[in-house]
Amino acid sequence: MITKSTGYTIFQIINYIILSLVTFLFLFPYLHMLAVALTSGDSEVVFLIPNGVTLANFGTIFQDPTLLNSAFVTVSRVIAGTLIAFVVQFLAAYAFTRKNMPGRTQLLLFLTLPMFLSAGLVPSFILMAILDLNNTFWVYILPTCFSMYNMIIIRTYIEGLPQSLTESARVDGASELRVLWSIVLPLSKPIIATICLWLAVGHWNDWVTTLYYASANTDLHTLQYRMYLSLNEANRIQELIKAAAESNSGDLESLENQLNQLKAGTLVAAQLIVTTLPIICVYPFVQKYFVKGVMIGSVKG
Repeated sequence: MITKSTGYTIFQIINYIILSLVTFLFLFPYLHMLAVALTSGDSEVVFLIPNGVTLANFGTIFQDPTLLNSAFVTVSRVIAGTLIAFVVQFLAAYAFTRKNMPGRTQLLLFLTLPMFLSAGLVPSFILMAILDLNNTFWVYILPTCFSMYNMIIIRTYIEGLPQSLTESARVDGASELRVLWSIVLPLSKPIIATICLWLAVGHWNDWVTTLYYASANTDLHTLQYRMYLSLNEANRIQELIKAAAESNSGDLESLENQLNQLKAGTLVAAQLIVTTLPIICVYPFVQKYFVKGVMIGSVKG
């Protein structure tokens, strides 16, 4: 007869096996790209094991003089965009928790409609042009300041906090800003970590904004947009090889080596590792807040 403790042990073993397999399936593509990045262009990867490890691909990536500027733009965008968007969304969420807010219902309806109705790309581009945001750094920041979805999550979380704490503070004469800063904000660490993580990942991974609104300004190209350009780099190098062969100028051997690396995917893989590793390193520091913030912010209320 299987006892309760034995059955629980069997359940744990099966659970660990299943979770390990699922984890491996999620990690396999990234580990494969890492193996490709560590492989020379004329070698192959055999089940995540590179044949002849080399760091030449990463050396080629870091030799690009524009890499540092792209990294600076990306990091600046993540920091500024996350902070500004969080402040706007958190203040809006706190305001909408006040039942006596004038026009609360009408304003909520007005802000909810864009979640389901979108004008499209062309009107958005025209709006950015009218606001003179195209090819400026603020095109990364201002259009993403407010998210109705994030605001609802934050508002639901705040409404789930003990009302006695805020009410007692108001009885003692605390202002709304004092209540927000001293009581609501310290108790909202899980949802703060969750929303900031969403915002940071969104800014870090976005390349479409650069493509549509800032492609003309090379000083504003982000790491992700550079990766997009790398996917189309082989065609450009083929044209350079053809031009160099016709004019008998240029380093044909160097260009051909770059073309072989691009065709093998080694340079693209190396750039993928470089652009994704920083944001991956952030997850362990906010993971303990992430699940708690999502569950409480989504379920309560």
